[in-house]
Amino acid sequence: MATRSLIALKTKNTFENIYCHWDGYPDHMLGKLQGYYNTIDKVKTLLADGDRSTIEPNSKLYKESSIQAKTLLDLKKQAIDCNAEWVYVYDNDSKTWQHFETKDKKW
Repeated sequence: MATRSLIALKTKNTFENIYCHWDGYPDHMLGKLQGYYNTIDKVKTLLADGDRSTIEPNSKLYKESSIQAKTLLDLKKQAIDCNAEWVYVYDNDSKTWQHFETKDKKW
């Protein structure tokens, strides 16, 4: 069963984001993001490829890309619309990954 997620980059005015179909649970995804995508350039490269099945190298890419979220509210709506269970956001100001469970109303 898939654990869907969104992966996003927070910029000053918007969010750049992609959809990831498999392995979105934090025990897997957070370690991969922190280990392999830990700079702004690496995050941008990941996002440039577009929506994908996993974040593993050479994973299947999807033909259509996600609509980019302009606000946090847009990102939340998009996560709900695609049944994402988790959202991962790279904050370039703090150089850290944050993650949120979509069923948690506090994020």
